[in-house]
Amino acid sequence: MLSIQLCRRMAAVGAAITLAVATSGVAQAAIDPSPVAPDQFFTGLVNGAAGASRIEVICDGPIDLVPLGHPVAGQTIAAEPVMTGATSAAGVGFTGRAARALDVRLGIGTKGPVTLRFYHASAAIPATDLVPCSGSGTVTFAPNPNSANARSATVTVTFVSRAAMGRFTSLSQTSSE
Repeated sequence: MLSIQLCRRMAAVGAAITLAVATSGVAQAAIDPSPVAPDQFFTGLVNGAAGASRIEVICDGPIDLVPLGHPVAGQTIAAEPVMTGATSAAGVGFTGRAARALDVRLGIGTKGPVTLRFYHASAAIPATDLVPCSGSGTVTFAPNPNSANARSATVTVTFVSRAAMGRFTSLSQTSSE
């Protein structure tokens, strides 16, 4: 009898391990990039979020004296296709008849747009761009080339100074002590 119980337990453990290995591959599977093409609805992502996001900014000095700074390195922009049904939602763009790329602009001192040619492929937010140290703004994902029926997608962002984030962190630590 002991051997039958042992066999059942081993079978249950083996099944659990097989299930864990099989599902971990599914959870970690990457979505292959697909090309931006004409007549597609899409949405923009800033740091992985659509609709509203946050961009951390390095500002040297008090925010009221230095109103502009540079985005912290390691932040990203990307685009995703939108399936039929959510195409009239705010922030959703349309590539129009001609676009095969999306030009992304986020700052006031940008040297040019970041061009995305594939969905599901992140690009770095240029750390050389100038953006506000605080407040809100809009990141625009514009179809390129443009056409009469093309529509840009937008993501509302909040610019947060890394110095201000440090003050908030130290204040919250002080108040919790």
